[in-house]
Amino acid sequence: MCGIVGLISKRANGFMNGEVSAFTDMLTLDQIRGPDSTGAFTVYHNRQVKSIKIGSHPADLMVTSGWQPFITSVGVSGRLVIGHNRKATHGGVTSRNAHPFHSEHIHLVHNGMIYNHKSLSKEIEEEDVDSHNVCKALAAHGPHEVLPKLSGAFAFVWYDRKQEKLFLIRNTQRPLGILETDDLFAIASEPWMALGALSRNNISVKDVKGEALKPGELVSFNLRGERASEGTIDLDSHTTTTYYSSFTHHSTSDYRYREQNGVWRPADKSTKDEVDGLDDDDISGLGASKAVAAATPEPTFKKGTVVLFRVVKVEFNPQLTHKPKVYGKICAPGMPTTDCCGYIDEMDETWAKARGKIGTAIVRDCVGSVCGLSVWIESLLLEEPIIETYNKQNLTKTEWEFVVEECECDKCGCALDLDLNIVTSVNRRGTTYRCVCPDCIGKTLKGKMKDEFESSVDLALQNSISLHKKSTKIPYLLTQEAGSQSIH
Repeated sequence: MCGIVGLISKRANGFMNGEVSAFTDMLTLDQIRGPDSTGAFTVYHNRQVKSIKIGSHPADLMVTSGWQPFITSVGVSGRLVIGHNRKATHGGVTSRNAHPFHSEHIHLVHNGMIYNHKSLSKEIEEEDVDSHNVCKALAAHGPHEVLPKLSGAFAFVWYDRKQEKLFLIRNTQRPLGILETDDLFAIASEPWMALGALSRNNISVKDVKGEALKPGELVSFNLRGERASEGTIDLDSHTTTTYYSSFTHHSTSDYRYREQNGVWRPADKSTKDEVDGLDDDDISGLGASKAVAAATPEPTFKKGTVVLFRVVKVEFNPQLTHKPKVYGKICAPGMPTTDCCGYIDEMDETWAKARGKIGTAIVRDCVGSVCGLSVWIESLLLEEPIIETYNKQNLTKTEWEFVVEECECDKCGCALDLDLNIVTSVNRRGTTYRCVCPDCIGKTLKGKMKDEFESSVDLALQNSISLHKKSTKIPYLLTQEAGSQSIH
């Protein structure tokens, strides 16, 4: 998940010092929703936009040389200020990938995950981060064309320099709410963050419960702090499940995952009724830490399924756990990017240096959370990238098998050959693999290069370098011997 916070001033002369301090507190509190990156943007009286961001948590941003001039300018001439804390999903943890994103006249922050972000427009240059691609699409086509196409979870806040307005919208899978005082509006993914920060700076709000933004309603604020409804956008075609926020507005859709025949799917009506029996105050009292969501496409992770995962970090605190814990992202082609974690027996040198490496594991359990589905894995095993492709992309044995099973040639659509890795081009970006078969590569080459390539194809076929017979089950992983480390 990610977090969004912000303030919009109603005063002609902008923010007071206590309000600027409250925004800093809000941004600090918001890091519990996303510790990977921090950023903010402000819009001045003269309609200019200034942004700042870093691929780290708020404390690191606030000691940079650019932070003090930025936050001072918010107090001097800012009309609104929006902050964001990122929990990385698509794209690495870098300052470039931190929010806010800017494309032409659009400045945007996003909480959630978009699964079809690379197919929104043929006119834009593709980016690693889903939010960045949405920002570009909004600049090119506008919200009424782009937003109904989105598949995934989202709450968006963006400023349009052409219209000189700040826009807010969310679907059912991500929270976003508004608090109001006499002199400003505060927005936050979780209301207690804004309420606590404002109260800490002696700023009273009109309604401490706040107001949840209605799913699909496009709300705008101009630079005079005037709020307006821009109508409703139909967002139901791709998203059907509902997030229970700590704001009092809520609906009664299914709210968590349950196992059905060994596969985790959204809970049935009996589960929904457990929440329907609560009144508004009960729901509000749950708080964000107990709110639950269905933020991913219908899951397909079955017990015993072999998955690929990329290691994010390995932690070991003997005072808290008896074994080291591995956090990762499932990254197999054909599967949604999903958080995963599991325990290993001991922290050796291999696991100590495992960040960014590819491993294999077996699904043990799945849990619904505020940011979607989390997968518990066991039998964790790291693999060395020993399979080399034509374009010098090194893959692990199992990763290459997944690619052969799930992918096809981008050019001609033919199946890939397990034996011909050395003459097949594979470009990996997250869980997306773009492949070109030997025939299509050969058609682009001429002269000596073509002759050398054809010789390489012949040699690959003669040597029969196949590691395993082509199989969707990959049985050798299901009976792992020495070297595997499992959870108990």
